Amino acid sequence: MLQWLLILSFTMGGSSPTIASSTSEGPTSPSESEFLWKAGQDEALSGKYQDAAFHLARLVDRYPGHSAYLKAHFLLGRTLVELGRPKEAVKPLKYYINDSGKSSGGVDGRIWLGRAYLDSKNFHEAFLIAKEVENLKSQADPSSQAEALVIKARAQVGLNQDGKASQTLDSAKKLIQESVSTVMATAQWTDLQIKTRTCSKLASVGPLDESQLRDQLERRGNCILEALILFKKTAEAQDPKWSEKARLVTWEAFESYSKACEKPLIPKATRPKNRTKTQLAKYQKELTAFLIQDCQSKYDGALDLLHSWKPVFPAGSAEALSQLTGSVEKLSKKNYDGTH
Repeated sequence: MLQWLLILSFTMGGSSPTIASSTSEGPTSPSESEFLWKAGQDEALSGKYQDAAFHLARLVDRYPGHSAYLKAHFLLGRTLVELGRPKEAVKPLKYYINDSGKSSGGVDGRIWLGRAYLDSKNFHEAFLIAKEVENLKSQADPSSQAEALVIKARAQVGLNQDGKASQTLDSAKKLIQESVSTVMATAQWTDLQIKTRTCSKLASVGPLDESQLRDQLERRGNCILEALILFKKTAEAQDPKWSEKARLVTWEAFESYSKACEKPLIPKATRPKNRTKTQLAKYQKELTAFLIQDCQSKYDGALDLLHSWKPVFPAGSAEALSQLTGSVEKLSKKNYDGTH
């Protein structure tokens, strides 16, 4: 009877339950504890994270003597990470790790705690927890070791240590056994993130002459094309979530490049002396037109790649490819129209 009352209370109102401010209300009973564990476990495994979080939180709050009490902390932490509530996930995951010690379960707990720290932008703690997994090589299988290295690399990116992050990713990829996997997608996306950050750093603020200015945009455009290859590699791992994240970071890089193309900085060093304002304005207009044409060649190259990939692109990532292609086409048209 209690189980039916619980189910009814969870489904009234047509909305998913959230973790209440207190789950300790009402009497306890063995039947409720079993219901909470079974429901929470089943929901967590089937992706019903909102419901799972409610049931598992109630279980760990009310039934410390339950046989699955420790595992419930792990599932609750995972569920909260999946729900985008990483700060709340830290406490149950740390509890699980402290009681699991250096076992394989403790390794899994550390992996998820590392994810929680990354999502919370607590990069220093994410780095440290990844190092813990590295030091547990006898308990961590190659897949867990690889994922820990990817977490470490992402933490290093967050700490602005891109060079070290690239080295860590190289080590991780040697351990990844399946090219089609979430951990491979995450590794490739991290590589892409490093590349796009590199592209953005190619904009110089120092004095440049005309040839140097064109060379700068040329190098930045080539960098964007290299980033596009990493977008494809991320998508080939066939994880829709990371394919979409790859699309977004690639698009941001194209947008930044587009702004540099639309309004290129004409430093004083490029301005010819002994010219009237009218002559100087004409010179700047001509130089800008040349720079925009240079950018157009990069858009054309990007679109050639994107269109050539369409027949062979993974089905699960096809939407990301389609959206990115459409976005670059709009940039190209805008750039082309601006030259005519």
